[in-house]
Amino acid sequence: GSKFTLSLPNQLNHNETKEFEKEIVEKSILPNLVTKVYIIEDDILFSELLKKKIESNNIQVKCFHNGNDFVASLENEIPDAIVLDINLPDISGWEVLKTIRNNPRTESIKIHIISGNTIEPNNNEIDSFHRKPFDLKIFDDLFKSKENSI
Repeated sequence: GSKFTLSLPNQLNHNETKEFEKEIVEKSILPNLVTKVYIIEDDILFSELLKKKIESNNIQVKCFHNGNDFVASLENEIPDAIVLDINLPDISGWEVLKTIRNNPRTESIKIHIISGNTIEPNNNEIDSFHRKPFDLKIFDDLFKSKENSI
C-alpha cells in the first residue's frame, strides 16, 4: 500500500488558513477533476444543448460563439477543459488551439475538439476529437463531476 504523510501547523491566522485551504484544493487527490468547462461553438442552439448536457454533471459551463472572445476571456479565468469547434466565424479553432498551447498559463487545459470536418487531426495537442454528429453521452465520460468521481 501507499503511505501518505500530512503535516499540519498548530495554529494559523485567517489569511494563512485561506491560503492553506487553497493549496490543499490545488494539490487535491483528484487532480483531473473537471469543474469548469468552456464551450467555443458558433452554433448557438448546439452550444446550449452541449451546455445543458455538461451542466447535468454538476459542472460550470460558459459558452463563447467565436474564438476571439474566448481567447480574451483567458486573461481573467482559465477553465479545466474546453470543447472547441474548428469552424468558427472569426478565427480557426486550430488558431485557438495554438494560442492555448503556446501560453504557459493555459497549455495544460484539456481540449476536446468537435467538428463537422471529415479529417481527424493527427496531433497529440488535443485530448479527444469528436466528429459531428455525435452522441452527447460522451460528455458523461469526459467530464466527471465531484459526486461521480469519488
